[in-house]
Amino acid sequence: MTGTKLPMGGATADAVNWELYDRYFQVSPDFSPAAAFSVPVPGLMRPETMDEALERSRAALRGWDLRIAASFLGLAVFGLTATATALLSHHNLAADFTPERLTFRLEPQGDHLRAAFRLSLSLRPVPAVDREAFVVRYLTDLHRTTITPLVEHIAQRAGVRPGLIWNQYGSRQIWVREFLAGNSPDDDCRRRVMADCEALERRLAPETFRLQKNPYTHAPQYIEDLYTEGKKTVLRSACCQWYRREGGVKCYTCPLLKPEEREAMRLRHRERAQTQS
Repeated sequence: MTGTKLPMGGATADAVNWELYDRYFQVSPDFSPAAAFSVPVPGLMRPETMDEALERSRAALRGWDLRIAASFLGLAVFGLTATATALLSHHNLAADFTPERLTFRLEPQGDHLRAAFRLSLSLRPVPAVDREAFVVRYLTDLHRTTITPLVEHIAQRAGVRPGLIWNQYGSRQIWVREFLAGNSPDDDCRRRVMADCEALERRLAPETFRLQKNPYTHAPQYIEDLYTEGKKTVLRSACCQWYRREGGVKCYTCPLLKPEEREAMRLRHRERAQTQS
């Protein structure tokens, strides 16, 4: 990633630019936005409460069924992993993401809802000694206590396999790694990004996720970007289910899209861009 770097903030709790984390990962300690639905995460783990969150999401998305709602909530959960990794790499801070410190919310944003997590903030510095071992332990604990239970509960209540959610995380993590590396203020930070992402993608055992493999381990496939001639973009590792709604279509980067369908979509976009220029 090139160009002007985003101001992520410095290596203290007060210096973290939470506005950016809220914008890109939907995680923040700011409880001020209005919420159509709000519940502490321990309460979200109750079957009837998760059912309500899924149904509200399906209705807001005008989804055919709960598959799109499960994907929607599952991608919000991924924001917790992305935020944890960014805080480690860019700020040398480890946040407490145990369920008791998290509130899940559906927040109106224009004509739609977004799924977000609000955090009761508790940060500690990452130790300089044995940093790599600390990061592996921290990310393992994060998944065992929060991420994996949430993914499994969402999937179970929606009647889908957890893989519908987990399988999307591989390509999303590629984007996060490139985003954090591209916005690193110096080489030391960039090295931390690569080391911490390596820990997440390669060092966490599959049993941490109750899977046969680490879902963040992914060999990306690149395709021609829809918007910029000559640029490459990552093909998603799994479908986000966005087409399963009223008027929905598959994304340009959807792996379910046939190559000829993707090329036709790209050409139509180019033609529209030329007409408007």
